Amino acid sequence: MSRGRCFSIVQRKVLTSNDFTDFAQVEQRLLAFQDRYNATAAPFKWKFTAADLADVIARIDRHEPTPPPSAPKKTRTARTKTATTPQAA
Repeated sequence: MSRGRCFSIVQRKVLTSNDFTDFAQVEQRLLAFQDRYNATAAPFKWKFTAADLADVIARIDRHEPTPPPSAPKKTRTARTKTATTPQAA
């Protein structure tokens, strides 16, 4: 198993809560998980093939970078002042 995948599983299944009072508890939980996981683990079935990787690399090689978008022009809008007249009593 890759280390990244291993750490992801450990983080989700073992170290989800911060209920440890010391490092001995963390160690105990990690070792228990390791024993349980090694007894039941099966290899991952990778679906991303070498051909898929070659296709992605070819698409990246064909990609032409697009220029960054130009900054929008600032336009001034006319403000209309509303005249208020005192109400006659």
